[in-house]
Amino acid sequence: MGYYAGITAADFTIPAEKLDAAFEAVKELDQHNELKSGGTWGTRPDGTSGQIGWHFSWMDEDWTERCKNLGDVFAELGFEISGTDGDLEIYGYNSKVGDENHFLRAVAPFVKPGSYLEWEGEDMERWRWDFDGTTMTEKSGRTIWE
Repeated sequence: MGYYAGITAADFTIPAEKLDAAFEAVKELDQHNELKSGGTWGTRPDGTSGQIGWHFSWMDEDWTERCKNLGDVFAELGFEISGTDGDLEIYGYNSKVGDENHFLRAVAPFVKPGSYLEWEGEDMERWRWDFDGTTMTEKSGRTIWE
């Protein structure tokens, strides 16, 4: 189960001098169970059944302990990353969609203005996330045949 998507075009950079602050911003996300769409189910202390643990989709619950830097986090999320001069660049993604949008919103203030990620889903839906150095904006895509 899950929805598969991939990045079809990207120009996304977090400058080296902002990586530590961006890493702290994503680690803070772990305090927000309401953002997590993954979890474990079982018997609660009161005997009822339901969700007893929360985690970000497709990530292990201990990611904040295992991931030593922002590159580790984005790799765990399924992004293909590289870098020049210590910068972090995202150039690809081809996997199940999970909670990566929360992580990208968290790092938006640290992303080089003008950065973007263009996506296409398994059903050919297209969208783009633009970064202005402060926020991430989502836009819908469409194809026009002329």
